[in-house]
Amino acid sequence: MRVASHAIGLESNAPRLPAEIRRPAVKVSFTRWSLAYNAMFVFNLITTPFMAYLNEPHPGQVIENPMDLAAPFEEYTKTMTSFFRQIYNNETMDPQSTTQRDLVTNTFALRRSMTLPFEIALDETFDYMVNMPASLYYGSGLRSYVLAFLTANQTNRADQSWEFCQHEFLAGMSLIEHCVWIDPIEETTANSTQYMMYTASWIRESNISIWLRFPFRCFVSIYVSYRLWTNYYAHYRPLVTNLSSLGFSKDYLRYEIVLGDPAYAILSDPFVSFAMVIDLFWSALYITLAIIRVSQVHGIIVYINGCLYLSRCVWLAYLGMRTMASVVKWRRWEASFESVDPGLLAILAYVYSGPIITLMGATRVVSVFHVFWNIGLAPSSYGQGTEAASVVAFLVIVMTTIPLPFSTFLAFYRRRKANSVKPSRSLRSWSKNMSHYAYNDLKARILLSLTMKKLKNRSIGGRLHQLYELSPCYRKLPLYSHRAADCFVLCYTSDGSLDQQVRLSLLTCLDLQQDNVDFAILTCNSSFHCNCVCLINSKCCEALKMEMKSGKFVLHRGNLNCAWVM
Repeated sequence: MRVASHAIGLESNAPRLPAEIRRPAVKVSFTRWSLAYNAMFVFNLITTPFMAYLNEPHPGQVIENPMDLAAPFEEYTKTMTSFFRQIYNNETMDPQSTTQRDLVTNTFALRRSMTLPFEIALDETFDYMVNMPASLYYGSGLRSYVLAFLTANQTNRADQSWEFCQHEFLAGMSLIEHCVWIDPIEETTANSTQYMMYTASWIRESNISIWLRFPFRCFVSIYVSYRLWTNYYAHYRPLVTNLSSLGFSKDYLRYEIVLGDPAYAILSDPFVSFAMVIDLFWSALYITLAIIRVSQVHGIIVYINGCLYLSRCVWLAYLGMRTMASVVKWRRWEASFESVDPGLLAILAYVYSGPIITLMGATRVVSVFHVFWNIGLAPSSYGQGTEAASVVAFLVIVMTTIPLPFSTFLAFYRRRKANSVKPSRSLRSWSKNMSHYAYNDLKARILLSLTMKKLKNRSIGGRLHQLYELSPCYRKLPLYSHRAADCFVLCYTSDGSLDQQVRLSLLTCLDLQQDNVDFAILTCNSSFHCNCVCLINSKCCEALKMEMKSGKFVLHRGNLNCAWVM
């Protein structure tokens, strides 16, 4: 008795296995490729909180500097530039290096050799300024200083020491000190216009804060590990047991399970997203350094490092998606939105944190940020600092709401595509393509196409996705795509040939609509069926005979409370 492709149709019978047909010799295993890339997935998810240390000092690395920052502004500028010059100069920096990070002092410097002619016309100064290192962060005072240097003649440039510092505020608190100084290149002649532009930042974070953040990240990592097991991998245990004892058919003597991507179990957990956003704000000062690294290209390694750190902002999108999914479900707006591939959000995060910021930092778009830096700045600090609160608020809103327009566009595209073909409400009409591995999220589709053994015409399963097409109200989290979390069972006959491919989805992704008279899925808990996995069909069930109505769906539970649905 084989499980034919019509076994999951609208009028299908739940496959039943007589007690005397048991195959103790049935072998169940996981495919090596799926184990390999799942190991990488798990490692990536568990270590995600610690990826921040690409840009941050480890606990115990920083030696706090009790510098007096309340001195008059000119004295403050001299003190700060003297402090930076001792750390970053031609002797301490490699001649070929343009950037350097000193974790002991928690500072970062960037330099660039530039040709800056004397007495540059006022309308041409912006083109020079935008190419200066970290020009994105120039406040009004620093821009005036650079403007004075660019328009100065040879005598004025030689007679003055060109250095300027500014406080960088967040909600009125000075958290970063930023300095710029310009040195003539020593090897050149007296009338040369070759200069070395230096930019340096000092992050004023206490050792207590650095130490406290480490156990917080350890706790988040442990919680992620726990949720990976309870929300995803634990469900494979009853599946393996059921395949060994019950199976899908007496003709199958070997099963191979292709593990799915566990990311859905973590990204859909509101606590994880909330904790990662807390961590993001806690270490927001280091985002400044990452933006400096990607705002202008100073080397591929430096650029990639900045992109990786800024990609952590994708957790704002995940938290926004989790929040909006609850709102959409509450308001019953499921039909207006489409599920979003989390992998595409990650790609968008890299685009935003890389090319988009580079575009803003290396073109005239940078002037928009120059306007933002004065919003909310205390009058006493005009010309001496910047206020980042408005920029932070803007970026948080942009990143948090990314999933919404993306989901709306996908829903519009789906409706337009549906209107171009003859509509059908039969689950059987969708069963063929939705049981196939190609009906998947981008990352999973690529991996499965490269590593999984395939059958062209003998694939079944994918019932949850068929229900979503029938009505999106069955999706528990409307904005989330869980297709990549699905696993596949490859069924082999006694001669070793692959005969069937079964797609399984987690029951936890389904909303049974218990309070909806029209769409409610009844639950049959009878042990009579003895199913290997959960089945959903409209076949009249003896246990629910009095409750059954035409067109109603019934969930038949799997043996050992198996949470996988065929």
